[in-house]
Amino acid sequence: MRIILSIALLLLVGLGLSSFFAFSKLKQTKIEALEHNLYIFERGLEDVRTCLDAEEFELAQLRLQETTQLWKESQQLAKRNPTVQRSFEAVRKKYCKIWNDPEWNYRYRASNYPALQKEFEKICE
Repeated sequence: MRIILSIALLLLVGLGLSSFFAFSKLKQTKIEALEHNLYIFERGLEDVRTCLDAEEFELAQLRLQETTQLWKESQQLAKRNPTVQRSFEAVRKKYCKIWNDPEWNYRYRASNYPALQKEFEKICE
């Protein structure tokens, strides 16, 4: 009887440990996915900036819509991770500052594209 109880106890401890490690691995995977989304978000905003420099406003608008959608989806996940949330916020502020900077003049150059301006305003709110 003791042998059966010992085996059952070992199985329970083993299952508990494997669940713990699986949960830790899942959590780490989610963090890595968020960090990847952060990288794509920053690359997307840099792509928008490149399109604006080349005066490809329609392409900039499409790329900004994709980037805004990624940002919205990532915000829900980032709420659980303050470090990643702060990183998203820093990237967002950086590009909002560039958008509004008179030296770059992006806001004025895109004045004929209200949808593009509206997308940037969503990010810069």
